[in-house]
Amino acid sequence: MHRRKVVALLLFFAPLLPMGRLSAAEALPDHHVSQWKLGENLTGSPITPEFLSGKVTLLTHWGTRSEPSIKALATLSALDKKHRAAGLVTIAAEVQESERSTILELIEQEQLTYPVVLGSEGPKMGGAGLPKSFLFDVAGKLVFSGHPQAPGLQAALKNALRTRARQQIAVGGDTGAPSNESVWTLADGKEITASLIKTDGDKVKLRLPGGRVVTKKIAELSQKDQRRLAE
Repeated sequence: MHRRKVVALLLFFAPLLPMGRLSAAEALPDHHVSQWKLGENLTGSPITPEFLSGKVTLLTHWGTRSEPSIKALATLSALDKKHRAAGLVTIAAEVQESERSTILELIEQEQLTYPVVLGSEGPKMGGAGLPKSFLFDVAGKLVFSGHPQAPGLQAALKNALRTRARQQIAVGGDTGAPSNESVWTLADGKEITASLIKTDGDKVKLRLPGGRVVTKKIAELSQKDQRRLAE
């Protein structure tokens, strides 16, 4: 008799008992990239909804007075270089209201080619530590929130890009970068991804992925790229 009462009590309270920890995706709030407002883009044109449409977006909050943030910039550069052609847009938002000159100096020092914006406003997500990344899938839905070097980001990014590729194939779209964007190698061996604007005498103008225009002397390019321009 006593045993039957215990079983009955367990069945009664079962819905109130914890069912185990939620997965990272299940625990995320139902947020959309459109809920985030970005500041001025220091490396190119303004970030518009059209620019993000159909892309996977990685937004990272960072600050010039946060050493972990500065170290994370290189991680973002690696992700940007590896996945940009597959549809990833990488954005670094400086959220400590640092001086513009300080941010520009870091952009130059770290050779950042993805958009760096002044500030970012969005839904409160908890946790005040920097850096913090937010990944949005091709539909603009938040699919990851956490440190840019967390293992979960790689898995979420891989899944989001795979989903985008399947959608692009289904509609016959292009899953890569614009056809005029390519990798250019400098004479010292460094590589940059950019689209050719024009050649002007002994110089060449290139547009970086974030929209920033840079001018290089043709002699600064590798012999292979110099021949490419001459063709």
